[in-house]
Amino acid sequence: MSFLKEIEFLGNDLVAWLTALAIAVATYLALRLIVWGMQRWVSGFTGRTSSNIDDLIIAALGRTKNGLLAVAAVYAGSLALDLPSGPETLLVHLAMIALFLQLGFWITDFISGWIKAYRKKQMETDPGSITGMSAIGFMVQLAVWLIIFLL
Repeated sequence: MSFLKEIEFLGNDLVAWLTALAIAVATYLALRLIVWGMQRWVSGFTGRTSSNIDDLIIAALGRTKNGLLAVAAVYAGSLALDLPSGPETLLVHLAMIALFLQLGFWITDFISGWIKAYRKKQMETDPGSITGMSAIGFMVQLAVWLIIFLL
């Protein structure tokens, strides 16, 4: 097995790369498990609460992007490697971008679900308020994405 230490790429031997791969896979699976567990935990409240916030959280968590979780997992795996500063900095930036994009998807999905629930509720009593609330929802979602892109 000494041949594994003889093969090098970017200053790391094959053992280090395999370790990084194992960490990345384990991190990805752990993140998926956390999201799944959060959905199950929050879904336990759905029958006991009168608000629809728990339903909105479950729907927002359902919009978790696997690709963005994979970026975070690759970053976690890269911590086991001794990378040059260029690729290391790139991975840090990509992980931060993935984090902010995922937060944006969760927040805008929550807002969108809340607006849909408001529309459904107000359709019977005050249909005129639906247009105004939809515009406010659009502006809030736009503000969320602008803040994320400015970060």
